[in-house]
Amino acid sequence: MNFVLIFLISLFFLYRSFKIASLHRQRLYVIGYLFLMCCVIGIRGPGDTPDTAGYLEFYSEIEPGVWSRFSWYGFEPGFQFLTHIVKIFVGYNTFVYLFLVAAIISVFVCDATRRILCCAVYNEKTGIVKQPLLFALVVFYAYYGLFYSAIAIRAGLALSICLEILSILCLPRQKVKKRLCVGLLFLLAWSFHTSIIILIPILLIFCLMKSLSKMSYMLLLTLSALIFFSRINLLLIEWLGDAILLLITTGNAAMAKFSLYTEVLLERESGLSFKYIFQLFSGFMFLFGDLNDRKYIQFLNVYMVGVLLGSVLAPIAMAYRILDFFYIITFVLYVQLFMHLKFHYNLFYIACGITVYQIVLIYRVIYA
Repeated sequence: MNFVLIFLISLFFLYRSFKIASLHRQRLYVIGYLFLMCCVIGIRGPGDTPDTAGYLEFYSEIEPGVWSRFSWYGFEPGFQFLTHIVKIFVGYNTFVYLFLVAAIISVFVCDATRRILCCAVYNEKTGIVKQPLLFALVVFYAYYGLFYSAIAIRAGLALSICLEILSILCLPRQKVKKRLCVGLLFLLAWSFHTSIIILIPILLIFCLMKSLSKMSYMLLLTLSALIFFSRINLLLIEWLGDAILLLITTGNAAMAKFSLYTEVLLERESGLSFKYIFQLFSGFMFLFGDLNDRKYIQFLNVYMVGVLLGSVLAPIAMAYRILDFFYIITFVLYVQLFMHLKFHYNLFYIACGITVYQIVLIYRVIYA
């Protein structure tokens, strides 16, 4: 992918998110930004990002409308069905296929973010309406939007629906309607990627965990930093790996299938995770937010549990498959934090640092 273009697009729209003074113009900028990002993602080739070659091979091999061949592939049925539908209408046009997948993810994320934020921030002195939706999308696409729209697209579809579910839970009352929507969306997400099962404990945290004091959050973050930087986590993971190996070797035949995942679990990275360092730094930043806002606390609790888990699991190469369900809300928390701080213009420079750092992270994932 063209990271120079991504960098320029991101900074331009980030700057405009601090400047535009019309809700109508915000919609135009949001549509323009998402269209450009989906185009950049859609024009990638098989060798541009990991996993893309496999998805394009799958797209070229399927016979549109031949539903009997579902069992031939290892992908979840929802993703196969979506691919069949796209190919029926556009044929073998890989750009449109990749563009539409990114667009579907964008629509879910945009709708969820709009529902979570609910409002803009008006500055009486300048008369400028700060546009948190555009800002949110730029921060989202700096890392997670690119990773899950251009690499792990099945998980990206599931994660975008996960955000939609959390946004619905933010709505007041209508308990029966909310539960029905959440249940249907959960099944839809499951049809795209089975990792959505991790959403169950996240929903429990989101709905049931109470607000902690600022000092308690600070202590939790400090504990996470100590575990991560002291490298105690390597020892904890070694013990965990030994326990799982013992369980597999002494268990019955039903446990044998878990041995397929042992190598992945035991595959550790000795270096520090720069991505986790960013999440840890962000955690300390979020303590400056409105800790009396119930919605903010709900997202903050999920994030803090993820930071604590990450302090132990960060050295495991594939741990992001679990942790990103906790971290994908990073952009939501940054928007809520900036709204609390009234989108002061000095925050623009912090936002630039956040955006650039994440783009560098995703660049390292693809090309390092």
